Amino acid sequence: MKIFSFRVPIKSVVNSWSGLLLTPSQARKIILHAAGLAKPVSFGKGKEAVYKLIDHLGFVQIDTNYVVERAHHHLIAARVPKYKLEWLDQLQAEGRIFEFWTNATGYIPMHDYRFSLPVKASFLQRRKPLTPAESNLMRQVLDRIGREGPLMARDFENDRVTKSTGWWDWRPSKLALERLHLEGKLMTFRKEIFRRYMTCPRIFFQRILI
Repeated sequence: MKIFSFRVPIKSVVNSWSGLLLTPSQARKIILHAAGLAKPVSFGKGKEAVYKLIDHLGFVQIDTNYVVERAHHHLIAARVPKYKLEWLDQLQAEGRIFEFWTNATGYIPMHDYRFSLPVKASFLQRRKPLTPAESNLMRQVLDRIGREGPLMARDFENDRVTKSTGWWDWRPSKLALERLHLEGKLMTFRKEIFRRYMTCPRIFFQRILI
């Protein structure tokens, strides 16, 4: 039988390395368990099962495009029987999960929020210097959301002055919103199935704690 082998450091009395051998069957079990597919209904049923799944995976990437349905809903429906789309919105409204960008945007258990703080600090440190106009626009965006509450990108006027060159060529106000989100000065949540709102962290946490 073919054996897959990989090495892990194990400190011993002789300070040596020891090998850990896995059979294909053992490796398969580990992978299926990590993916939440080890057995049917591993996480139970209902909204609570969706939370347990996200908590188990640690991160569920959000798919903004779809033909039949968005990919993150397929992922959950394959693991939670009779899954309902609105359960994700409800979990966000209850403050049990939040949305943030790592290598992509996704849902993360709220108890892992602290781990997003160094990522946000890193985005701020690596950001290119802003022009006075960009800094002023970001202040205006923060001020408006602070006064009016959660807003969507489309609530801001179309301030584009040049023709869009593609998907990632955002207009200035959209770019300001996304920069503020990556830096942790704004948080996002979704409701009405997939409408994305942005708000100040203070308002976000007041909203879920009340």
